[in-house]
Amino acid sequence: MTDNQDNQSQPDRQLRPDQPDPPARQPRPDRPNGPDRPNGCVFFIDVDNTLLDNDKIKGSIRQALVTVLGEQEAGRFWRHHDQFRSRQELVDFPNIIKEYCQDHHAQDCDVRLGQIFENIFFQAALFPRALEVVRHLKQFGSVFVFSEGDATYQRRKIDASGITAAVDEVYCYTHKLQYLPELIERYAESRLYFIDDRGEKLADIKRQYPQVTTVLVCQGHYNQQDHQPHQLADLIVEKVGELIEFDPTRPLPPQSTQPPQPRQSPQPPQSSADQPAPPSTS
Repeated sequence: MTDNQDNQSQPDRQLRPDQPDPPARQPRPDRPNGPDRPNGCVFFIDVDNTLLDNDKIKGSIRQALVTVLGEQEAGRFWRHHDQFRSRQELVDFPNIIKEYCQDHHAQDCDVRLGQIFENIFFQAALFPRALEVVRHLKQFGSVFVFSEGDATYQRRKIDASGITAAVDEVYCYTHKLQYLPELIERYAESRLYFIDDRGEKLADIKRQYPQVTTVLVCQGHYNQQDHQPHQLADLIVEKVGELIEFDPTRPLPPQSTQPPQPRQSPQPPQSSADQPAPPSTS
């Protein structure tokens, strides 16, 4: 890797919503045979709702907010969260807390809310076999986190869950697809795989770089959306744990030309009163 690339990398920089983020790379000097291998496979794997059950984490945050703020004020905080996310297209809890506390002028507001995120047990939110899948994929090459979020909370989530220790390197950006060309060029000599729960992001990647392999993991709340973009995924799995059987040396199974259908809730069995009467024999 060139000196210029290392100079561009500035991990753990605090980001402002109005400022584009630099390439956020966490080098792993203890993995000399990992990130810069010129041949083999490179797997870029998403975090939220791919390795981590982000909906479960949000549930823990909601419960903690009610404890600290009360039911009504916790609802107000979450509405502020949703407005911020819609405005910035980013979940940035440090700045969400800052704006909320400035609005309320409550004593020690930022401290009390900040402690919520320090006390979450992120490892409990790992999807079953998630880290086992990471170890499995490392048999075939390098495994990198390719995630987006703020420079503080997202990094803490990745670190505290044990993901950072399991992968070769972490790439975390405010908007990750903006840095896709740089990563594609950096690892152009490798076979590239992108694993994500967001079908539209994978479709975008595939349109720009048809030579890469895209893997859609149909879990998390985005699984309930329209699946039409998912036709562009080269491989579709229901759960990330299924990738424990993935072997990049074998051909991919053919994908259906029809998008997966939304899951239907099971219908309760009909009672005898609801069932139609048998036809008369008279």
